[in-house]
Amino acid sequence: MSEQLGRSAGGPVQVIQQHRERPAGSDLGQRRADRAEQPVALEASAAARPAGGVGVEAIHECLFGPSILEVDLDDLDGQLITNGGSSDRIRATFRSGVVPATQIRITLRSAATVTARKELTAEDVLGTDKGTIFTQDANHGPNSMTRSLAAVNKLFFLKAKAFGVMCAVYVVDSFELSQHAGQEIIINRLAD
Repeated sequence: MSEQLGRSAGGPVQVIQQHRERPAGSDLGQRRADRAEQPVALEASAAARPAGGVGVEAIHECLFGPSILEVDLDDLDGQLITNGGSSDRIRATFRSGVVPATQIRITLRSAATVTARKELTAEDVLGTDKGTIFTQDANHGPNSMTRSLAAVNKLFFLKAKAFGVMCAVYVVDSFELSQHAGQEIIINRLAD
């Protein structure tokens, strides 16, 4: 896959690391090493969502700050995750048999102490928004969306940054999502 940098209609393009095919039986360390060699372009519009009158510095941080960290759902066990200036405690749990094997249900919850806006956004292969769920203030969820696996290519974890700009901090790829076909993926935002 070639690296594409420059400008698009949505603005500058940011590079993230993603792995399209994972060898069977490989361990997590090897999968992450494989991913580091395969950059994929991400439209800036997916990485930043301005809300209201947003400062240029906030958008710049979101667009040109640390890249979006790819995560494996099975690794989200409530331990601290750090990506640049973002630190979060996220736990993923799974329930089988909730939806047909061709679908996934994504549920977002946040702890009572987490009041800043948190979003999960599903996108297709073209970067089109296929649904967003969020928690904010007194809304701690659970908030859910059910989607066809064929329609979801990436799942972005966004959080409010300076001036309320929603920035993508973590991403889950289609391979990882396909490992949870027919399941409900429950994302618990424990702290940030």
